[in-house]
Amino acid sequence: MLCIRFSYSVLLFVFVPLLGSFAALYEGDKCSLQDGSEGKCKLIKECPAAMQLIQTGVNPIICGFEKIDAIVCCKHGEEIMNTTNTTTTTDRTPGDISKQKCEEYAEYAYEKIYSPTLLLKPQFTKKLVCNVQRNKLVVGPILISRSEFPHMALIGYQSNDSVVWKCGGSLISENFVLTAAHCMFPLTPPKYVRLGFIDKPNAGHTQQLTVSEIIPFPQFNNTKSKYHDIGLLRLSKKVRCNTYLRPACLHTQRYIPYDLAVASGWGIVSLFGRDRTKDVLSAVMDVFGVDKCNETYRQHIPSTDTLKDGFVDDLMICAGTKAIVRTTCQYDFGNFLQIYHEETEEIKCMYDIVGITAFSDRCSSENVLEVYTRVSAYIKWIEDIVWPNN
Repeated sequence: MLCIRFSYSVLLFVFVPLLGSFAALYEGDKCSLQDGSEGKCKLIKECPAAMQLIQTGVNPIICGFEKIDAIVCCKHGEEIMNTTNTTTTTDRTPGDISKQKCEEYAEYAYEKIYSPTLLLKPQFTKKLVCNVQRNKLVVGPILISRSEFPHMALIGYQSNDSVVWKCGGSLISENFVLTAAHCMFPLTPPKYVRLGFIDKPNAGHTQQLTVSEIIPFPQFNNTKSKYHDIGLLRLSKKVRCNTYLRPACLHTQRYIPYDLAVASGWGIVSLFGRDRTKDVLSAVMDVFGVDKCNETYRQHIPSTDTLKDGFVDDLMICAGTKAIVRTTCQYDFGNFLQIYHEETEEIKCMYDIVGITAFSDRCSSENVLEVYTRVSAYIKWIEDIVWPNN
């Protein structure tokens, strides 16, 4: 699949008023353009000419919809440009820059206490401010404490005059959030990112920024596959990092040194209902092997078309609980699975992001597992975009 990398402003439009004004056509069908010439029905994200029309305030001809994705009449031969090669990178070993940045960001776990004495060069001492609960062994969801997950992000979508907060993500640099790629393709693209807080109504240390670019992984296919479900949101400006808000580290190795990991996020917490919590929850999860995950999803997924190769261990992580509990789960997309970063003299109070929530069969019943996109499989791609010149 071709890379889909575009600015937020490209896709800000509303199709609803036009729903009754066209005969439904399907992807690949012939259609007529505004000038009367023949075109071909394509997904909006695969038709740059349609995106350019929207930028000028003109709606393209709509063929129909593929689930929630618009299909538009596109000029023959139009192909979306691959812009992922525009970054400047040097030869380096994947993972090296992530480790370097982890050490840099760990400095924000310290509060600087300055001397009251007036000096040309102010003197200060450092105090570690750490709410990471390293001995958390509670099965099931619990409320998190202030600044326990300082990298947590909430992603907002414009809906008429209000903002709907749907997906989660993780801050991984001063101006990039890591999330699930399918969080980028609802009816409107993500517009805002909120950081530095633990519950939706509480704005104590909140920073809210706009999204300037959305970058799904090039091989992600929103309608046909559950593989490669990972993407990046570029923020319009850098966040102000502190003890309440700082990037997480990235887990750069395939091997995960623990049998347990911590999931966190906002999501549905009812087994059979649709009760979405306003608070941030976390839960300890068991990490399962490929056989267990394939067995689970062979039984529960009605159609295996989106998982034609089954659970791919190199690309996915399977995690869940062995008991019937309520966790952050169904529709809790873009949130993450993390482990504690090994503490050193230089790095304390940090998490490693190992997975991004991709899908779950249903909300927390016995032996039902959640599937996460394995972050370590995409380290080079992430580094080349987030830190291209380091």
